[in-house]
Amino acid sequence: MQKKASDILFSKAVRKMQSEQGTDDFINRLIEREHWKNQLSEEQMQFIQSRDSFYLATSSVDGMPYLQHRGGRKGFITVSNTSSLWFPDYAGNRQYITTGHLSENNRAFLFFMDYPNQRRLKLWGTASLLSEDAYPLSVAQQPKKGKVERILQFDIEAIDENCRQHIQQRYTDEEYGEELSLAKQKIILLTKQLKQLEMAIDEENRR
Repeated sequence: MQKKASDILFSKAVRKMQSEQGTDDFINRLIEREHWKNQLSEEQMQFIQSRDSFYLATSSVDGMPYLQHRGGRKGFITVSNTSSLWFPDYAGNRQYITTGHLSENNRAFLFFMDYPNQRRLKLWGTASLLSEDAYPLSVAQQPKKGKVERILQFDIEAIDENCRQHIQQRYTDEEYGEELSLAKQKIILLTKQLKQLEMAIDEENRR
């Protein structure tokens, strides 16, 4: 039987701390409403597949954590269904800490950020290392340089998407260009409207 998402997020030690800090009633209400899910919504699936980077956390069998960035073209992450996704693992710093951890402890955590919209999505689950030809790669999944060393498949057990507080807005060059283009379009429209208003005022004054 699949565990509740909240049971995965909140260990006994975490629940004890919530009680000591006086937040357990609030948390209990969210648990009763099944606030934390273990299935992605359609919107969350689209959000993940639109990312060009995320963070992957693993731990050694004796509890030493490690956090690594993963990036590629937009669309390099494939969401197979509401509880599973995969992505190509490109050749990197050749330390193999993540893969070493996963060889002995398959527990993993994915952290997706959308800085312009101040949004974050967190996934708990297990990760499997597959051969580089386990799935056919799309154009977006081809490496910009180097090679694909393996496929990493992630099976979701819990999902959290909480507040935007303290997330500073940041933009990539592409995102900044899009925002600048929208701003220019607004300026052109406002300039046109202002010109029309000035002409209307002049016409009224000549009467």
